[in-house]
Amino acid sequence: MSNSVWIVGGGIMQVPAILEAKKRGYKVILSDGNEECVGQQYVDDFNHIDTYDIDAHRLIAEYIPVVTGVLAPGADVGPTVSALAEFFGTPSCTLEAALDTRNKASMRLLVNDKYPRFDIVQSPTESAAYFWETRVGYPCVIKPVDNCATRGISVAHNRAEFLEGIKTAMKANKKSTGVVIEELLCGPEWATDFFIVNRQATLVNACQRLFRHHIPGTKETLFGIEGAIVNPWDSNLTETFEKMATRAASKLGVTEGPFKLDIIKDEKYGFCILEAATRLSGGFDHEFLGPMVGKDITGLLLDYATGVPFDYDKLKWNGKYAASYMPYHHPGKISGWEVNELDLRDKYEMCHYFTRSDTEILDLRNCAARSLWVLCKGDTPQ
Repeated sequence: MSNSVWIVGGGIMQVPAILEAKKRGYKVILSDGNEECVGQQYVDDFNHIDTYDIDAHRLIAEYIPVVTGVLAPGADVGPTVSALAEFFGTPSCTLEAALDTRNKASMRLLVNDKYPRFDIVQSPTESAAYFWETRVGYPCVIKPVDNCATRGISVAHNRAEFLEGIKTAMKANKKSTGVVIEELLCGPEWATDFFIVNRQATLVNACQRLFRHHIPGTKETLFGIEGAIVNPWDSNLTETFEKMATRAASKLGVTEGPFKLDIIKDEKYGFCILEAATRLSGGFDHEFLGPMVGKDITGLLLDYATGVPFDYDKLKWNGKYAASYMPYHHPGKISGWEVNELDLRDKYEMCHYFTRSDTEILDLRNCAARSLWVLCKGDTPQ
């Protein structure tokens, strides 16, 4: 299939890239573990495979003679993209760098920042708890090493929660073993997107992350559930963020391509890296809010994947602000609803996605369960 691009992941976050590729005249190959994913209706060749299954992607690649570029906007599958890109000889960071960046344990070890203090454990033992308690203390965050969207993540305030949190995180691991324990950091957070060009990080997007920490009307805590993002946020931090990203990318061996950092400004330690990935952010950050503020970040990603030179003009800010907000809902089925004002609806031909009457609202236990987003723009970030 000549003049083709391969997009890994066919959810709502990938549709803008699919449509942009089709607009440019590319045939689109798509792979996704959900055979009913929204993106499959727009593509030329759909492969129903797990987006994390590198071997399955390589096997299918054997039967495809030419692919012009490989990308995965908003999907945490950087290693799959790198493996395919290496196979076809298209731009990407190395598979080794993508694996090290995605794995939370290797990322912490290689970046080697002083904070947050962390530990890596393989099982929920009393000795592991004692070591953590005497060295750092509670509260702490417990994470699986190879999952995303806060799946399997919890906060521990005592030994019982610590041991239970390790069990939860271990179950959430996809293929790897081990659990990362980190001290809990507090402060404002940003989702930041970069391209590594000539081993230097160029910031292309920065959103303020806002969180919903409690279920309304209850005492139950929802740790790490991002409830809203505002784009863009505080251009005065560009140099700080670019220095952090350049250093982290160098430590991780990421010499080119998209690079994502979640950054917090902790009350005690200042700016710290929470997460890293060889991709761009999901959560509507660049795919939907970017065009609202004048940035063609999806176009830049497609440019990079297909070997087109980096065009800084695509990052010109139009002076507007955009936000996405997740209203909290209790679990259940949506009987019916409508969207009266959503200027992206016609542009991206996704009216059906926002008005499906059979959509289920999931029990909100991680970011993957967020069911509804409201997108808006204005003249100020408030």
